[in-house]
Amino acid sequence: INGVNYTNDATLGNDVVTYFHDLLQSRLVALLDELLRLFPHWLPRTKPHAFR
Repeated sequence: INGVNYTNDATLGNDVVTYFHDLLQSRLVALLDELLRLFPHWLPRTKPHAFR
């Protein structure tokens, strides 16, 4: 019974790690999407300076 409980705890631990890993990945993807969405707003401001 202890062995089964240990296995279940280990599986639960892996699920938690996977959950947080996926959560972190989705957060990073969302952050990159935000930056890419904001980038076109920065671009017109920086372009004239670059051409001058």
